[in-house]
Amino acid sequence: MSTVKTDILTPVGRLVAGDVFKANTIDAQGRPLTIKTGPNAGQPRTEYFFTVAIPKTDPAYNTEVLAKLQAAAKAGFPTLFGADGQCIRPDFAWKIVDGDSQIPNQNNTIPATKEGYPGHWVLSFKGGFAPKVYSKGGEAVIVDPEQVKRGYYIRVYGSVAANGDMSKPGVFLNPNMVELVGYGEEITSGPDGAAVFGNAPAANLPAGASATPVAGAAIAQAPAVAPVVNAPAVAPVANAPAVAPVVNAPAVTPAPDFLNPPAAPAAVKTYNVQGAEYTAEQLKGGGWSDAQIAALG
Repeated sequence: MSTVKTDILTPVGRLVAGDVFKANTIDAQGRPLTIKTGPNAGQPRTEYFFTVAIPKTDPAYNTEVLAKLQAAAKAGFPTLFGADGQCIRPDFAWKIVDGDSQIPNQNNTIPATKEGYPGHWVLSFKGGFAPKVYSKGGEAVIVDPEQVKRGYYIRVYGSVAANGDMSKPGVFLNPNMVELVGYGEEITSGPDGAAVFGNAPAANLPAGASATPVAGAAIAQAPAVAPVVNAPAVAPVANAPAVAPVVNAPAVTPAPDFLNPPAAPAAVKTYNVQGAEYTAEQLKGGGWSDAQIAALG
């Protein structure tokens, strides 16, 4: 039984599932990924997984992908192939999905219903290490996950080898490098909001609801005005050592000349915070901003 790896370079295909940057810690059924054999058996592990949809009309698929997968499978499991060269095990894991198939998979999903699948052969790549990602032509290494999204077009350089497990025979498709070739419409998980709500019957407003913001609600939700007592950058005023409440000024003694009394001192505006009065200068000394002081009225 041979498990020798053979290098492959796929034709350009569309990234239709998975992620070339993000590692998985659980499998498709939501179970934690663990090491299956060896001294570290049972310990957690990570796995990189993604699928590439290659048009069935691309002639390079047969020569660069299918032929090499078949050769690796026959080398690894020679007894599983008949004289006609066909595999006798219908459960052989080829790591290829027919995008036009109407047969539900293990997750009860019909391949032909998935975006980007119809008219394509869909290859599943999986490995314990992140593939290196390059811009077109390998000119530069890409490290930003936002630059390669599902729906974009890529090529994959990797390897194929038999898995060596007669109880679950198949091949491994391991990615080594990914080339971003072009951009396509991004494929997102879950239904589209416009498709769900736009095609549904119009929603009727219940009694008491308004189609436009209510004045009181708009003020309460104004993002520029934060409750002063919860301002994270301002310590509670009641405990601010640098801010002392305004005390009543001592009584002013009348001037001897009643006909020319002194001018009355200008009134100083104070603000009530937690039951105590403070001037604007005192509040600023305690770390308050002009906007917070203005919000006190």
